Amino acid sequence: MADRCGPHPETRLMPQGQCCDNHHARPAVARVLVQSDDTGKVYADLCAVCYHQFQADRQLDELAAYLASNFQAPGPVIIH
Repeated sequence: MADRCGPHPETRLMPQGQCCDNHHARPAVARVLVQSDDTGKVYADLCAVCYHQFQADRQLDELAAYLASNFQAPGPVIIH
């Protein structure tokens, strides 16, 4: 289950026996920060499959940000 902690940065170790938030029958292998604001931080416990998907999504987000900041669209696309 997602874990909520205080506003100060903390290192979280994966507790023994923790299960994935999305697949409750699978053991969690990583605890990742999914939300952070002035009221605290929310972590998610992920199994190997979910963690792999999380890493792939993060890489796509980084690529999209890079492309958006370094390349400009040629202008409006008009389809006839």
